[in-house]
Amino acid sequence: EIGMGKFSIVFGKVVGEGAETATSQSAIPADGFSGTTQINAQEVQDLLKDSDRKRRAQIEWESGGRRGTHYLSETPAVIFGTSDLCDVKVPKAPKNHVLIFYSEGNCEIRNLSTWTKMKVGGAAKKKHTFKPGESAVVGGLKVVFVADIG
Repeated sequence: EIGMGKFSIVFGKVVGEGAETATSQSAIPADGFSGTTQINAQEVQDLLKDSDRKRRAQIEWESGGRRGTHYLSETPAVIFGTSDLCDVKVPKAPKNHVLIFYSEGNCEIRNLSTWTKMKVGGAAKKKHTFKPGESAVVGGLKVVFVADIG
C-alpha cells in the first residue's frame, strides 16, 4: 500500500492455499529489509483488512501532546474525555463530555459540558455536524473528522 494524504494505492495479487512462503531465517536479513520478503496468505488478508479500515471514516484527535485515531466503523458512537468511563481516554479534555456519533456518512459532535466551550471554526457551539476535514476544539482536546476514502 502507498498512501499520500487521503489517497491510497494498494497493489495485490491472489494468494491462495499452497502459495510459497518464506520459512527460513534468511527471509529477513539481519542487516534490515533488503531483497524480497514473502508473507503468508493470512498475513496478506490481515494487511488488506487493516488497509480497508484506515480508509473508513475516523476521528483523529490530539490532546496533551498525544495523538490518536478512532475508527468510526468499529464504534460509531464514542465519548472522549479524561474519565475512566470514556470510550477514548485522553490526557487533557473535559472529564467525559464530548460525544461523537456517526451514521450514514454524517458525523456529529456534541459538547455535553456546561462549563467548557466547544469551538468549531472559531465559533462556540453546543453541537455540530462535521464536514470532511473539519475540526473542533473542546478544552485541551482537538478532533478532526476524516470521511470515508472511496
